[in-house]
Amino acid sequence: MNWYFITICVVFVLSLGIELGQHGKPKEGNHSFWIALISFGIELWLIIKAIRVGF
Repeated sequence: MNWYFITICVVFVLSLGIELGQHGKPKEGNHSFWIALISFGIELWLIIKAIRVGF
């Protein structure tokens, strides 16, 4: 495995942990579209780099 793939796994585990921490609570506050868009771009870049470099 390369560090791009390990980084993808860490990002997904952290996002799962955040969602787990919010489980059962009523939704409050605002969700930022721009932050979600930036994080999607980073994840997409990491996936592309992982494919190019190989596992």
